[in-house]
Amino acid sequence: MNSFNLKGFILKKGSGSFLVQFIAALSGVLLSMLLANNLSPDEFGKFYFCLSLVLVIALICQIGTPLFLTKEISVLEIDKKYTGIISRIIYSFSITSFITLLGIFILFILIKKFEITFFSEYSSFIYLILLSIPLIVFINIIASIYRGFGYVVYAIFIDGCLGLLLTLFSSFLVINNFGNEITGPLIFRLYTLSLFIALIISLGPALALKNKNRYISFRKLKIYENVKSWNKSLFYFAIMSIAVVANDHLSLLILGILNTHVEVGYFKIAIQLSLIVIFGLNAINSIIGPKIASLYAEKRFHDLQILLTYSVKFSFIYALLATATIYFIGRIIINYFFGDQYSYAYLPLLILCIGQFFNVCFGSVGWIVNMTGREDYSAKILVLSLLINVLLTLSLAPSFGSIGVAISAALSLLFWNVALYRFILKEFNLNPSIFYILNTQKYE
Repeated sequence: MNSFNLKGFILKKGSGSFLVQFIAALSGVLLSMLLANNLSPDEFGKFYFCLSLVLVIALICQIGTPLFLTKEISVLEIDKKYTGIISRIIYSFSITSFITLLGIFILFILIKKFEITFFSEYSSFIYLILLSIPLIVFINIIASIYRGFGYVVYAIFIDGCLGLLLTLFSSFLVINNFGNEITGPLIFRLYTLSLFIALIISLGPALALKNKNRYISFRKLKIYENVKSWNKSLFYFAIMSIAVVANDHLSLLILGILNTHVEVGYFKIAIQLSLIVIFGLNAINSIIGPKIASLYAEKRFHDLQILLTYSVKFSFIYALLATATIYFIGRIIINYFFGDQYSYAYLPLLILCIGQFFNVCFGSVGWIVNMTGREDYSAKILVLSLLINVLLTLSLAPSFGSIGVAISAALSLLFWNVALYRFILKEFNLNPSIFYILNTQKYE
């Protein structure tokens, strides 16, 4: 694949990825608006608390299998080693099913045996939560298989968009027909049903993939011969998954404990809006992850550098425009959509946007390290970044509130990027950052 094809690859699949993620984000916003206007504040809050709980538990139960499968399939598919691919898929489904069922069983025992305030308050959601967790886990695993085979846009559609679209559509129909009878648990039932339908739909194209494997002799599957090395990879991917969850939620929890709930509200809004800056980077990362793994396995470092250079160009241009927009009209956006009482979220938003802008400038450092078999180093750096974030948050939150927590998040994100960037320069002699842009001509 020459530089022209790589550029076309990014433009074609990157635009598709961006469009699907935009539809997913828009669906999420429209669903929030729909429910906010038809549920009581208490029901609305309970629904989204339970939704967050499901997503967090599902991410932990996956123990890194989606990243593992994407990397392994991308590499093995080059040489058409379908027996190896099937072995890894069976292994991943087996271990994830065990962890998920174990987690659900423990949660069920806690519900039945102990009187905990949380369980009584959310009793009408509990069984829906228990049912939703495995649905999300298996949808994400199936999506990772598609990513590994190169069907990236479809993978993004089924694990990031389809469930939301179906929930939005079904909620709209039910609300229009039943009006005042709508409750949080009813909407969550629709969400669970939407996940089930999404899982069924996601299995459809798998039949086409099955044709590639019709000559496999299942007697030759070596599922247990490489378990030790697979477990090692999964261990580091699991650490990263847990660290990401902790990074996303600990700052808010610490801020709520050490300061006020008002400051938590400011920071929550700032986090949501700051994600606009990395929307382009996320769209690019979702399509180039498998390509990084395959190019590295083929030792095509020349093409890999071109891929990284084009990727950071596109994500940087978008991030620059998004950051400039937030800088000039961020306060107007906050006041219009959230109310004047949240205008103090502008400064922490600006700080987070600067942190995310530098995140984009360094390029796809996390994906590079994870897709080239160095997930152990990535996990260590992510844990260190989490510790830095927690320590800074504990120090700054009491006095500076959401502004201090925003500074903590931005600095820990900068540390993560710099550490991985230096490792990539030294280990692979690749430069994924925008700072390399002036030297790309020699690769074209």
